Amino acid sequence: MTVTVTNAATNQSRTVFSNEEGLYRFAGLPPGAYSLRAEIQGFVPFTRSQLTLNVGAAVDQDVTMRISAVQESVTVSGAAPIVESAKTDLSTVITREQIEALPTRSRNYLDFALLTPGAVENVSTQQQGIGLNIAGARAKEAALLVDGFWNTDESFTFPRQKYSQDAIGEFQVVGLGGTAEFGRAVGGIVSAVTKSGSNALSGSGYGYFRDTKLNAEDPLSLQRGIPKPQFDRQLFGASLGGPILKDRTFFFGAAERTQQNQPQDNNVTAATAAALGLPPADVGAITATLRDTFGMGKVNHKLTDTNWVSGAFAYTRDTDFTTPAAFATRSRRQRLNSTDTSYQFVWTAVAHGGNWLHELRTSYFPREYTLDNPDFGGPPLAPEGQLRETLAPAVSITNTASFGGGAVTLSMRTKPVQTVYSSTISRNEHAIKFGVDGMFVDFVYIRYTGPQTGSYSFSSLDNYQRGVYSTYSELFGTPQLDRFHTYVSAYAQD
Repeated sequence: MTVTVTNAATNQSRTVFSNEEGLYRFAGLPPGAYSLRAEIQGFVPFTRSQLTLNVGAAVDQDVTMRISAVQESVTVSGAAPIVESAKTDLSTVITREQIEALPTRSRNYLDFALLTPGAVENVSTQQQGIGLNIAGARAKEAALLVDGFWNTDESFTFPRQKYSQDAIGEFQVVGLGGTAEFGRAVGGIVSAVTKSGSNALSGSGYGYFRDTKLNAEDPLSLQRGIPKPQFDRQLFGASLGGPILKDRTFFFGAAERTQQNQPQDNNVTAATAAALGLPPADVGAITATLRDTFGMGKVNHKLTDTNWVSGAFAYTRDTDFTTPAAFATRSRRQRLNSTDTSYQFVWTAVAHGGNWLHELRTSYFPREYTLDNPDFGGPPLAPEGQLRETLAPAVSITNTASFGGGAVTLSMRTKPVQTVYSSTISRNEHAIKFGVDGMFVDFVYIRYTGPQTGSYSFSSLDNYQRGVYSTYSELFGTPQLDRFHTYVSAYAQD
């Protein structure tokens, strides 16, 4: 019996031959809507349309055929419930329809994972991991995969590449019982797939805006005569996908930009600023800013009826100034600069009548991450960008003010390369799957615990003016750690 499945969006098909017992299997099909057609000489062809495959699904589709006396066919249409009798894991799929229709507070697709049983939001103050506790495990014990690639940072286990909500097609949350190829995780697995182009040109555009006029007055700031903070936030983006060559080559692209200004009162008074010689900008509301930019592009190409390739590129740039702590001036704000880039290539091939699937994936995810305290004037004065050479020590006065001492508190560079090969052989009742996964990471990590120019603490403004400090600390040298991590694993399952 010859069995053919055809993707409704791309019109690309794959064919396998059943064995003597009439069993057939398709492995590694991309998520999407398919039609299935089974044919054998002397029997009525069987057609099933509107067959939906989700990420991580293992779908059973029985074929019933009868002897044909005249030219006829049997067609089954309608989206019948999918039965996955061959799966043993505890998992839930968040579909494209859910992602597009349900409201979300932050446009982060991972928020939808909270719809799944056993997944809760991580409330740890350390904020490590992907932000989810799955099946009772810690957030950093979970795995995040996008298009089959490990998408978790080497150091803090944050997501490497932050994909926009419009770039994600669907994703699966596995709480328990993941298959053998999912390693490096004991606390659940989130496996997402990005959207791909199709024969139909389609796209989306969106914008979300908040403004000061929509926000209420802060009663405490109002009592002190501080004007209403000028809070504003804009999030906007777009996506577009379609054909380059009909039925053969497709593209998809997405972009998103987030801009936010959020002032917060630092409790520094005008009298304190005058006594310390602080500039007026260090009094009252200090603005925390956020500037995030995301973009990606993806191309899928059919080489032959049995060979397919795809390539993808993604880029995220974050430049943020965090809200300072109480009594901290602009010079004590932390600045985050983060640049994430990803390059991905996938080759897929089938052989032996469609019963042997080969898949090769390789990726490169370089990351540059810096957290520092740039100087913004006031005592001590020093030009921007001359950290550790010209700045005077940092000063902290209890319940009064803290300023100065620009410093690089964290600098990190990672360059992970991952290559995965997997093979699936369908033979009789068996689906034999085996593969190897290698990830190699060049990792440079620099961590400071305070200003490199020294730090004074004073118990009161009077003691500061008299030069009577409580403590003094200073760091020396460059606490740099150069590492090279190697992860190699292999698996086999039936």
